[in-house]
Amino acid sequence: MREAICDVCEAHGIAAALEFSKSDLFPSQQELQVAEDESVLLLDKFKDWITASSEADVAFQHRATAFLVYGPILQLHMDMAMHVKLCTRHSCQSMPNLDSGITTQTFSAMLSIYLLNGLWQQGD
Repeated sequence: MREAICDVCEAHGIAAALEFSKSDLFPSQQELQVAEDESVLLLDKFKDWITASSEADVAFQHRATAFLVYGPILQLHMDMAMHVKLCTRHSCQSMPNLDSGITTQTFSAMLSIYLLNGLWQQGD
C-alpha cells in the first residue's frame, strides 16, 4: 500500500513537470542559454508555476501537496525504517550481551531518534 501511495505521488509529480513544460512560465530556449545555471532557473520557474497553479485551482493544490510533501515524507519514512531495521539487526548481532532491559524494539526506537536528530554517525 505504501509503495502504491509513493507511486501515485510520483506520478502526480511527473504529470506536473509535463504540464509545466507546456506552460507560459516554462523558460524559453533563450532564457535557458543565457542563464548562469539552468537548474536554478528551471526550479525557480517551476516554483512560480506551482504557486500560480495552486492559487488558481484547489484540486491542483491538493495534488501538489501530494508530490511536494506527503510522497517525499512517506518515502523518507520507508527508507529510514529500512535503514533502522538493518542497523538494528547488525547492532544486535554484534552485541550479543545486551542488557536484558533493552529489547530490539527499544533499540530500534532509540536508533530512529538518533537518525532523525542527525546524531548517528557511521563508525561510532
